[in-house]
Amino acid sequence: MRERVSLDFSGYLLQAVPDVYPVLLTLGSWRLYAYDAMLVAAFLAAIELGNRRCRQRGLPMPVVYRGEILLFLSGYFGSQLLELGMAWRGGYPGWLGDVLVGSDAKAFYSGFLAAFATCWLYCLVMGLPFPMCAAIAAPSIALGQAIGRLGCLLAGCCYGGPSTLPWAVAFPLTAPDSLARHPTQLYEAGLCLLLFAVLTWYYAREFRPTGGVIALYSYGYGFSRFGLELLRDDPRGPVFFGMFSVSQVIALVVISLALPAHLWLLWRRRAP
Repeated sequence: MRERVSLDFSGYLLQAVPDVYPVLLTLGSWRLYAYDAMLVAAFLAAIELGNRRCRQRGLPMPVVYRGEILLFLSGYFGSQLLELGMAWRGGYPGWLGDVLVGSDAKAFYSGFLAAFATCWLYCLVMGLPFPMCAAIAAPSIALGQAIGRLGCLLAGCCYGGPSTLPWAVAFPLTAPDSLARHPTQLYEAGLCLLLFAVLTWYYAREFRPTGGVIALYSYGYGFSRFGLELLRDDPRGPVFFGMFSVSQVIALVVISLALPAHLWLLWRRRAP
């Protein structure tokens, strides 16, 4: 029997939306989670877009296909490291098993950094141009994130704080109360779609410097994530300096590296 999450819509815009299910299918003890299904859909959409551009650039597709498998695995298991690392520090005895067999706890930034490092190392070993591969991957990542955040909505995670806005949503099975809240999952999905559009436009521009696309993605998403964290009200893990979540600290570090790097790349390209 499927587990149902009944969303209590406080306003009028979304009243007609039906109930959603965090578990789509159950076969014995095995469950197909809506989040994981959307994660696979996000990956397939991202690689389809990326493969088209790889072919246009003349990259060897068998090498690309093997790299995509490694990126998926490193991103999937890497996305659990941040959450499970905090569980390990808290004395949770099953954290290592969750890393090996999969866990519901996933964090985008640790998955992104793991996939980024894997991509760099794979390009180095296989002789692929990393700046080109990163530029191809950046719009695909943003598109995948937009789709993946819909999985967060179905799972009832990553919810926002209480809100009286007409599109506020309650998550009674995952939040500590039945208050209507900001659907921050949808906010991020919309911001990632906007970022995808900007990156797609920038990718096609002749004036863009090498490395500019991935830099724009890095600080563009960093600003978006930092702001969204202010609205989120799900368990955020440790708080730094009494105000910043782990994701906000990572976002600040990424912004401080990517934004100056992009400005320097633009200056170097235009310098006589």
